[in-house]
Amino acid sequence: MPALRVSLDGTILVTISTSDFDVVHAGVSGSRMRGDPAELEIHAARFGENRETYVLAWATEVAVLPGQTVSIAMLAQADTSPAGKTIEELYREPLPGASTPKSMEQMLAELAMQPLQHEGFAFRLDTGKGDAVAGKTSPDELGFSLGVTWVPEQPERARISLHTYTLQNLHGKKPMNYHRVEKMQCGDEIRFDMLAP
Repeated sequence: MPALRVSLDGTILVTISTSDFDVVHAGVSGSRMRGDPAELEIHAARFGENRETYVLAWATEVAVLPGQTVSIAMLAQADTSPAGKTIEELYREPLPGASTPKSMEQMLAELAMQPLQHEGFAFRLDTGKGDAVAGKTSPDELGFSLGVTWVPEQPERARISLHTYTLQNLHGKKPMNYHRVEKMQCGDEIRFDMLAP
């Protein structure tokens, strides 16, 4: 089964075999309301009625700063390394507010009141197909998300998605601003450069 490999500035951080999971996701996201400009998002999950269901995460506190490069490769086969961690292992103490679930409307209302901590984001994505895309958030956009997602329905491929978003997008009132959506297959590698805004 294929595997996704994530590197930061040429150093391999995580390799995840898809053989044990129903979804594997690796990417980078940034929010103008977070302390770190951007950070890695790497997780995998397994679901099923007749087997254990779990979610594992990797590199949960790795910031990605302007001038750094994240590479994500799809390999034909590789073992998972290092082992992922469960939510319980990552957060041994209850998260603030975890015992009082909030509606999406409540969360978005609180988000709208938070101060902006960053001017914005600029980035460049090269999927290796000769048509790299450079972009940045507009003044009304709150952040961006790059993701490479694998699911077993198309085991030989993974979906690449890069978008920026506003608060209206999060409310579902407008579609996300997609900068790139395409597929990658075994042997492909994408390069995502964080640039100065």
